[in-house]
Amino acid sequence: MNFRLRKDVGRRVKRVRSQKEQDAEELAYWLSFPAGERVDAGAFMTRRLYRMEHGTDIPRLDKSVGHRVARTHG
Repeated sequence: MNFRLRKDVGRRVKRVRSQKEQDAEELAYWLSFPAGERVDAGAFMTRRLYRMEHGTDIPRLDKSVGHRVARTHG
């Protein structure tokens, strides 16, 4: 068999970006949204992560007020 190098096929090499460049692009992406949408997205991701780790939704905040219990002597 005789193999020949094809000149019409180009080799594509993915450009590797530095972590600093990736962070700057991600920051620019998130800053392109209004503040309210960014807060909503953060809350959404927090709920999803909690559900993945614990298998349930985040429990509601306990707003009950405790009462002081008197000690019984005896």
